[in-house]
Amino acid sequence: MRLYTRVFSYLHKFMVWYTSRSRSRFLKSFNENIGRTFDEELQHVKDISIQLSQQVQLHMAVDVRVSKILGQETNWAVKHLVQLVESDMMQRKSQQQVSERLIQSMFLDQFNKSPEEIRESSKQMMIEYNERMRQSISGGSITDLLTAQAARDMEIRDETRVSQHGRSLSQNNEDKSSGLPSTRSVADIDVRYQAADLKFWSRRLDEYCSSAHAFPFYELPQQLSAHPSFAARLSFFTETMESQILYAFGRYQPEHANNMRSSAAQYVSLARQYGIPTISYFCGLSVESPPPNRTRESVELSSLLSCLIRQVVDLLPAEFTGPLCLDLSERIFNGLDGTLRTWGQSLELFANLVDCLRLPQLLFVVDGINLLEGDGLDDATSARVQELVQALTCLVDNPRSKGLGIVKVLLTTAGSSSALCRELHSSRVVACGGPPSPRSPRGHGRSRPSRHLFS
Repeated sequence: MRLYTRVFSYLHKFMVWYTSRSRSRFLKSFNENIGRTFDEELQHVKDISIQLSQQVQLHMAVDVRVSKILGQETNWAVKHLVQLVESDMMQRKSQQQVSERLIQSMFLDQFNKSPEEIRESSKQMMIEYNERMRQSISGGSITDLLTAQAARDMEIRDETRVSQHGRSLSQNNEDKSSGLPSTRSVADIDVRYQAADLKFWSRRLDEYCSSAHAFPFYELPQQLSAHPSFAARLSFFTETMESQILYAFGRYQPEHANNMRSSAAQYVSLARQYGIPTISYFCGLSVESPPPNRTRESVELSSLLSCLIRQVVDLLPAEFTGPLCLDLSERIFNGLDGTLRTWGQSLELFANLVDCLRLPQLLFVVDGINLLEGDGLDDATSARVQELVQALTCLVDNPRSKGLGIVKVLLTTAGSSSALCRELHSSRVVACGGPPSPRSPRGHGRSRPSRHLFS
């Protein structure tokens, strides 16, 4: 306000001089000290301006200081809030890990059974399986037929036991004579793994596998019928407390009337109902065109192995240790591309993962593997199918894992599989419904693979 007063006082004096007569202004112009008339007002204006400037600077300095203090307090509050959020996230992560381990432990505890419990569950499972089969068949003649066939197959069972016992004795004698250990060498240094990490790394395999083929049944088939020889061998296969592999095939049937697939589906359902850890896959070729330089068979074969790996990872204990030579790092999973180019790495990873299981028993069920074989004996997919069968056979005959108990492998096909028939001993093969044709009919629209190596 004082500044405005002085400014208007200066303007008043100036206007008085300016509005005077011209003669008076002319005479006053000869006065050399006329400028001093305004010096006092100008000096007051300057002084007041300096005071205002100082006050403004003082207030600005105070505002800066206050802003700095508020900023420091805000930063401290934000840091404290961030720490609380991080602490809460760490606590939630810890709780989630504990919950996952608890759920994993509860999930695996249901599989930890004594030999007596396993034997009793197997017997009850086969009783219910046979009961379902009896209920779906009209008449009671099938019961007598099964009884008679079981009596005839007693000799086959004895021969199977003798042959398996003889092979195990010869294998032990060879190991003793050669001085080589029967188990693989283990590095002195063990590596600790977390199952949660392997589950996260293996999620990328979902891009290459048809997870629905693990059990593609929304409802189990109502009608269940099985050949008497298959029923008898399946009973022996289930109730025997030894690792076994069984291949059963029948005549070719369309998918909607495939008795072998229906029997395998009922068997998988009962096995899981009785708490038996089961890994299953039901092969089926896609009707869509395959990617370039690939066939429907090679795509489904890669899907089969990827799905088996994913199911094995789900059965791993929450924490486990493995030898240094057993590489289960993230690099191994990232190196798989879901094609036959990385088939060897995938098959090795599958064997290593099974080696880390800690289960008293494990069941593999694979149906329709004959669909994956090519037209020629030297076809790429046929060779890979044989390698997969060799890996499964090795799990049964030469288990590497000390923590894995009984391993059983059930293979079923509608139509024979040349790779399975070549690889498996005749005592492990059962033909249902008479001798089938060497090849099953091809589906409509299925591409004929060439003899070149497909990925």
